[in-house]
Amino acid sequence: MSVNPAEILALLVAILIVGFSRYLWRRYEEFESLSHPAAGASSDPPLRVSVLVPARNEERNIRRCLSGLLNQTYSDYEIILVDDHFTDRTPEILREFARDPRLRVVLPPPLPPGWSGKCHALWTGSRLATGDWLFFLDADTFARPELLAAAVAHAETHSLDIISLLPHQDLESLSEKIIQPVVFTVLQIFLPPARANDPDDPMGHVVGQCFGVRRHVYEAVQGHKNNAVRALTVDDAALGQVVKSAGYRLEIVNGRNLVHTRMYTDFGEIWNGWARVFIVGLGKRWLLLPAVLLFSLATIAYLGLGVRVAPASGSGLAVAINGLTLLYLLFFFGLMRWKIGRIIGQPGWFAFTYPLGLMVVGGIAFTSMMRRLLGTGSEWKGRRYA
Repeated sequence: MSVNPAEILALLVAILIVGFSRYLWRRYEEFESLSHPAAGASSDPPLRVSVLVPARNEERNIRRCLSGLLNQTYSDYEIILVDDHFTDRTPEILREFARDPRLRVVLPPPLPPGWSGKCHALWTGSRLATGDWLFFLDADTFARPELLAAAVAHAETHSLDIISLLPHQDLESLSEKIIQPVVFTVLQIFLPPARANDPDDPMGHVVGQCFGVRRHVYEAVQGHKNNAVRALTVDDAALGQVVKSAGYRLEIVNGRNLVHTRMYTDFGEIWNGWARVFIVGLGKRWLLLPAVLLFSLATIAYLGLGVRVAPASGSGLAVAINGLTLLYLLFFFGLMRWKIGRIIGQPGWFAFTYPLGLMVVGGIAFTSMMRRLLGTGSEWKGRRYA
């Protein structure tokens, strides 16, 4: 009995797609099982918290960010906003909050060689902090009133040394709604929170948009001054790895009810923003980017070709396997995209946009990879990064 190569190929493709889909489903279940800090919880007695916000040209976000932070239910906290050398209207907006004694605006010295702007800003601010806990929030994050109380209470209850909150993602433009959920799915594959939360797993990372660390832990590992962190444009993955490698306890939690963010507002920002951080954020795992690109292209090609190739082989079995695999692929990835959309409050029809989103993410991955290989770096907010 002769073996038809088309049948073997169809079967291998089917096994690969089914196996990968099972892996994705496990990752999704791990995400669903993340802890949710209770919004009404509080630590007793309250520990002092220092909130550090690096800001460079954030006139679009800074008013909303500070309004949320200054409206916290937590009783003992300070806010240190580090002026990362503004060149926009941010200083004018800051004057609206100048009378609140909880807010301090700090101007760091000029950026020294070997530092990224964000890491230098945060290290400078941390030197002035008086809190037992240091919370780091990006300027495009918006805190609910219960954020600090719930996060500190959860960390104290579970004896954590560093806690990271996954924020709710505000998606408004069509580009955001189509592309961002696919990006978050890719990051879930490469940087799964469940592995970071497992004390027996060596992988460690945090979500840089919102995380808190005990001050003595931050100082013990030298925080953003650490040689493995300070030159990076994306500090979270490296800092989380440093803290976990030092033996401290880390947990990533679902903070969608406590903090939300809008990272990018249009297609250009999404493309340039993610192409800039994919390489750095993945660290040594950046070598997996070709796999993302290959899978994206292969999936789009498979959706496009469908069962057209198999009939040429004269094998009805190959046609049947390819047809069933195609239906499975459409159903499963559509279901996954629908479930992700449901989490972020999207209408169900966005499930049909995942091929387009996957194709764009493949292009972003290729751009990020080529910037790494060619050494061209990227530009962000008026600075050039290698």
